[in-house]
Amino acid sequence: MDPLQLWLTLAMIGAAAALALGVLYVLAIKVRDECELHDLIVEAHTLRLRQVRRLAMLTDDEPMDVEIVEPEPATPPAASAKKAA
Repeated sequence: MDPLQLWLTLAMIGAAAALALGVLYVLAIKVRDECELHDLIVEAHTLRLRQVRRLAMLTDDEPMDVEIVEPEPATPPAASAKKAA
């Protein structure tokens, strides 16, 4: 085997190894993202259940007396200054 053929063979093996590592890296990132997405979905489901239970506990209590107050219409600053004078 001449030196040129040896170097070309080593270069091809190195390129194949780099390609394999790149593919493995991309697959690892994909798996990590899928795991994080799954964890977020589980957490969102847990939070929804917790919120539903909390709202159910609030509605199980006796009704509360609530007074509804209508807000006063806002007066412009010039009109309030005239009232004070």
